[in-house]
Amino acid sequence: MEVLCRKEHLDALIRLILTETSSIGVRVKEWDRFFLLREPAEVRTSLGIIQAKKITGPDHRVRFVPEYEAVKKAARENRLPLQEVYNRVLVDIRLTGKDTEDR
Repeated sequence: MEVLCRKEHLDALIRLILTETSSIGVRVKEWDRFFLLREPAEVRTSLGIIQAKKITGPDHRVRFVPEYEAVKKAARENRLPLQEVYNRVLVDIRLTGKDTEDR
């Protein structure tokens, strides 16, 4: 079994694993996490406005990635496969220049 948790939950999780499973020991390793700056955004697409993440890279370039739930909703509303909607949204983002500019 592999489990990830926040440091403040570690003791409780260890107790839970040792109490509720057949495990007789727990190995703990601390990991660092690095991530890019991101903030909520909206992008105008051929399927309407879609919620997205505006992601800023270490080189300060900006890109937009559609939110899964927004793509899922648009797929359901338009009766299209989820992958087709996702790809269409990415193309629309590129056509508007949203993937290369901070607007």
